[in-house]
Amino acid sequence: MDGKVSNSGDATASYGGYANTGVHIGDINLITGAPVTTNYHQQVRRIAPPRLYGRAEELAELARFCTSPHCVGKYVWWRANAWSGKSALMSSFVLHPPAGVRIVSFFVTARLASQNDRAAFIDNVMEQLLALLGQSLPPFLTAYNQDSNLLGLLTEAAEVCRRRGESFVLLVDGLDEDRGAHSGHSIAGLLPADPPAGMRVIVAGRPNPPIPGDVGEHHPLRDHAIVRPLRPSPEAEALRHEMERDLQRLLDGTRTELDLLGLVAAAGGGLSAEDLAELTETSAWEVRNRLKTVSGRSFATTASRFLPNVAPDVYLLAHEELQVTALDMLGRTRLAGYRERLHAWFRRYRERGWPEDTPEYLLGGYFRMVTEAGDHAAMVACATDPARQDRMLDLSGGDAAAQTELSTCLDAIATQERPDLIALVRLAIHRDHLRSRNRNIPVRLPAVWALLGQVNRAVAMAGSITLETEQWHALLHVAAATAETGDLDWAETIASSISDSGWRSDALASVAWTAIVAGDRGRARRLVELADTDQDEARIRGGLLAAAAAVLGDHDRAIRLLAQAEDPWTNEPPPLPMDVVQAMARVHAALTAAGEQARADGLTSFAQQPDSELWALAAAAEAAAAAGDSAGALAHVAAAESGLPIDHSTNPYLVVMLAKAAADSGDFDRADALLGSVEELTLAEIDPDDSPEGLAIVPEIATIVGVKDRAAALVDQAEALVDAIEDSYYEHGEALAELARAAALAGDGIRASALAERSAAVARLAGKDGLDASVWASLARAAAATGDARAGVLLDRVVELEPTLDFAYDRIRTLGRAAKAAGLLGEVDRVSVLVDMLLAPGGDSDGLTGTALREACGVAAEALGMAGQLGRAAELLSAAEQLATAVEDPDLRLDAWRDLAESAAAGGLIDRAVAFADRAAALIPAFDEDVEWKRGRQVRSLASIARVAAAAGDAARASTLLDRAEELGTALCDTQWEEVMAGVAKAASAIDVHRAVRIAHTIYDPYDRAAALVEFAELLEPDLRTRALAEMLLLSDWHQPIRGLVTTVPAALSAVLDELDAVRLSGE
Repeated sequence: MDGKVSNSGDATASYGGYANTGVHIGDINLITGAPVTTNYHQQVRRIAPPRLYGRAEELAELARFCTSPHCVGKYVWWRANAWSGKSALMSSFVLHPPAGVRIVSFFVTARLASQNDRAAFIDNVMEQLLALLGQSLPPFLTAYNQDSNLLGLLTEAAEVCRRRGESFVLLVDGLDEDRGAHSGHSIAGLLPADPPAGMRVIVAGRPNPPIPGDVGEHHPLRDHAIVRPLRPSPEAEALRHEMERDLQRLLDGTRTELDLLGLVAAAGGGLSAEDLAELTETSAWEVRNRLKTVSGRSFATTASRFLPNVAPDVYLLAHEELQVTALDMLGRTRLAGYRERLHAWFRRYRERGWPEDTPEYLLGGYFRMVTEAGDHAAMVACATDPARQDRMLDLSGGDAAAQTELSTCLDAIATQERPDLIALVRLAIHRDHLRSRNRNIPVRLPAVWALLGQVNRAVAMAGSITLETEQWHALLHVAAATAETGDLDWAETIASSISDSGWRSDALASVAWTAIVAGDRGRARRLVELADTDQDEARIRGGLLAAAAAVLGDHDRAIRLLAQAEDPWTNEPPPLPMDVVQAMARVHAALTAAGEQARADGLTSFAQQPDSELWALAAAAEAAAAAGDSAGALAHVAAAESGLPIDHSTNPYLVVMLAKAAADSGDFDRADALLGSVEELTLAEIDPDDSPEGLAIVPEIATIVGVKDRAAALVDQAEALVDAIEDSYYEHGEALAELARAAALAGDGIRASALAERSAAVARLAGKDGLDASVWASLARAAAATGDARAGVLLDRVVELEPTLDFAYDRIRTLGRAAKAAGLLGEVDRVSVLVDMLLAPGGDSDGLTGTALREACGVAAEALGMAGQLGRAAELLSAAEQLATAVEDPDLRLDAWRDLAESAAAGGLIDRAVAFADRAAALIPAFDEDVEWKRGRQVRSLASIARVAAAAGDAARASTLLDRAEELGTALCDTQWEEVMAGVAKAASAIDVHRAVRIAHTIYDPYDRAAALVEFAELLEPDLRTRALAEMLLLSDWHQPIRGLVTTVPAALSAVLDELDAVRLSGE
């Protein structure tokens, strides 16, 4: 399928992140057998020539290599000088592979910014592999572990292709142009020495390149037998001379012509005629005219990244080697001047606060340029500018582009030899802020922009949503909406892009249904087959696929799919969810119309649903109207009306289904009458104090031909009620999204846009509520640990937010952390106040009891001990001791003594700590060491007791306990090992930091390993400490490692507070 993929924009990838909007666009499901067509595939189209001349022999040889059984697991290296037509050949082959060959490709190119190093290779190849496999981005993916993830995905793709009888090929063009080949981090070094599962590798480049040092001694790339010389293409050579003459004419031409060349080359492409006019102080007309008439062959245009088909096209040099030649011709001094002109341009718009007329290049291409230059300061300045983030949001409709920039910066800085921790925490604050403000975007909202023709904006907004499942849900609606606008190609592309098989199946079903309505039954059949392929993984949430199959005459498939849709509700009493009942009715109608009444009557679950006969009539009316049988449709509507109760028990979707059939059959009066009753019920259902779910019917009404005025009036009335919703940003945003969708379907684009903007703004307000009390407590503890006087101000903020702590665990954790901070400062009065708050009833609780009270007493005693209030601390420990003694379950009693021992030790009450630890130790032998979950508890307890022994000065006992903990730990499963060994490492740090580091490094998971090291960061040697903190900032919320960060870099506290202020003030 060759869909309208031009709307996808240019691919811009981050180190360890994803390209573009954060979603994969293209026919990507391996199960479907379609080509591997993603955003990167569109970039290959830009590289490929419109037509390839004189290469039939080479194309045939490439095809033989990919299909011959003699080439399984082999390499071939095509070599030729520059301008021989290598990239033209390779890109044409990628776009038109032989049958049964799946190609994942990467073209190393300097013409497109950030596309000539290992990072770009990983990003783009991983994007294609995940799309091919139908998978999502692996969790905890960073610059530290993405190599192994990539190699694992290559293996998985090769194995799946082999099982299907297909050939899997990795193709890399321009291997000699790898910018990282001399740094020990080359693309070549990532290519497998022993291609897995029959995978084949094609590389192309110039003759006799130096083999990078990170390529193994016995790697195939060192075997001259794989080299295949490529004869030069006369057409490419002729084109080269023409293009170079064009460049020379520009260099020798007027100042304006030289500037046009210099700016396009220095920028790495991406400047529009208007941009170039502003930079050269001339007119856009003159720019277009000069680039067209003076050197039209040497420049190409491509669509705007954010607003394709709306914003002006942008310019780039027309050939990879031409970019290299232009840079060489211009020289270092002139290039520096042009780049400074771009920097000054950036600064001017930044000083203006990024106004609405900000050039798109400054919101994307400029960042790629400074990334290519390795200018980390400029990268951070771009990525952490809240006003620029907001302008990117306004332009693209989502935060995906800003999130990608932040990811790029984080990975680029974290992989430095000595990462800049202040820069990393600033970036992490912005990353988490953008995640927060997109957490409540309504899943139906992006589809509104698709209905209004702004599909790129819709996809960008969907990709910005924080939770992946909600991203998939939003993309499903975007695909459906795009189909409703008539662009079935683009709708199919979006549906196929969803990485989750269940959501993807539902989205394809939605597009298939719209194709049926549009009369494209051939497409519909193909999409039903695609959606139904992966039954082991697909989780069909509704019955639309079953309904589509039934209408297409595939009755066996329809009945099977309908049973699958019903299965999750097997043990639930009627009624089933509305979409399932509607699907049952459509299948029933299709079977009846086909003369298979016995099979229709066999749908026993349908017969048990309320109003099943009316649903059957509505589905029959719908089918008749779609077939052009107006009389039959109206007869079914009339029959349904006679038995239709119009009251609160009536399903409004049933009434709307009847009204739509009537309208489609030309009886608008009947449709209008039916809808009048639905309106009354709908408005009555809208409760400002409750979830406005009744509003979902309003867009359905707006789809009915001939009643647009009624839909618009209903939107008016509903909006007035929705505006009364005050308590919930989420509910208000959801309601506005439904109204926006209704306005769009009613044809009122201006109103739909306004409502959609309001919905997004309201939803994002939920992310601006500010930090919760626990974060301020963490900041206060970090400040107190360094003696920073600002800890007191931060503690005041915790006290202000104390009423928001509704749950006992939150209160104990947050107020306990704050009290310990005050204890570190020696502020006795403040500790007493916080302890009183900690022990007092709060939130929804009538008071602390049992486990919660014991934990609160222990934490409070720890804080009081830190402040020197040993008497009251001892009293609270005694109260906790009584509660611990009363615990009957031995597992929980062990936990109680362990926790109390740690609290007493941290508070300086060592004798009590040792006594509690002894009680815990006495319980350990009673456990069954063969029960794994009990072994995990034993290991944790041994580590705690070891910490207490170390605090008491008994290093020998601590070491013995740690030996036992490590011994037991070796028998744990991987998950339990990760969980408990961090505590063992922390305990070991009290007596032997080298042993602690060794234990921490046995933890495989990057997050858990870094978290373990950060627990004793102050004891680590500087490089290891910095590396662990950097990894934590990459993998966790910014505030989790804050204490270790501020202890390591005290200036980080000021940077954090300044950045929090900047984020808080953004958008105000």
